[in-house]
Amino acid sequence: INMPNPAYTNAAHKNGVLSMGCVYFDPNNRPGQPLTPLLEQDENGSFIIAEKLIEYANWYGFDGYFFNQEEAISADEVPLYKKFIQQCREGGLYCQMYDSLNNNGSINAWTSTLDADTWDLVEDDEIGSVNDSVFISYDWSAGSKMATSVANMEAWGVDPYKQVFFGVEANQGGFNGGHSSVSNLPNLYAEGTNNPRGSIALFTPSDMYHR
Repeated sequence: INMPNPAYTNAAHKNGVLSMGCVYFDPNNRPGQPLTPLLEQDENGSFIIAEKLIEYANWYGFDGYFFNQEEAISADEVPLYKKFIQQCREGGLYCQMYDSLNNNGSINAWTSTLDADTWDLVEDDEIGSVNDSVFISYDWSAGSKMATSVANMEAWGVDPYKQVFFGVEANQGGFNGGHSSVSNLPNLYAEGTNNPRGSIALFTPSDMYHR
């Protein structure tokens, strides 16, 4: 767990926003820390680690987790993973997913688009709401990706400001626009307006000025 420190959490709550931890799975950068143990259940069918994540967040006073899930899992594990997230939410946590995981368990190479496969991990037609929101990866402005995302949000009744966050890579971007998610930020706005077409997720925003 990448835990927000209490001072960060206090500042967030003082200003009326959520403070979230991060749970990160990536076989390239986190080898030996696989996702599968998350899915272990007790004799009553409760996810053991979900209970611990709830307890941990409550103890330190933060509000939920960003599940940065960049590891492929089997198709059979996907329904369990969804139920795991649901248990976290039922325990009062806010949960956000990364757009890396496909509904069949594979990693989709970050399509950076709100497509049907990604949305099914937010809202499942059979089991209901899974995640509160989705972080769209940084290449969202390329080609027709933004147009596709906007069209899908409108067709599916998605709240673009509460359920979809378009990522900005401030660590690599800085004020000089050294990353496409920064240099193409104007593409987030509806044509001829200053109105963003979705919420913005700033990755390490302090790096905008520190770097």
